[in-house]
Amino acid sequence: MQETNMIPILARMEIVGVGFDPSQFNEWIAVLEPLVAALSVEATQLLGRSINLSSTQDVAVALRELGLRTGLHHAPLAAGVDDFVLSQLEHKHPFPRTCLVGIPLT
Repeated sequence: MQETNMIPILARMEIVGVGFDPSQFNEWIAVLEPLVAALSVEATQLLGRSINLSSTQDVAVALRELGLRTGLHHAPLAAGVDDFVLSQLEHKHPFPRTCLVGIPLT
């Protein structure tokens, strides 16, 4: 029933709004963009081709190309790719670790 307790809080947030600091956001972007670029370069070097690390579909295809099984053989290709699966595969190849350090998969 914790969800029920959240209703008044969420309603107040909707009415009042949620603060957003553009200068802080820009600072985060300035820090994160070079890190994301470096991870993308690393992933490209590991795979020998470019990849969109924020795409579960692309990551799933790359894992399959590397012979790394996600454990969900009958599920849609991207269904078995999440942080847990990647952490289980990181000892088999450096690519899953690159994904874990990088961009959250959506």
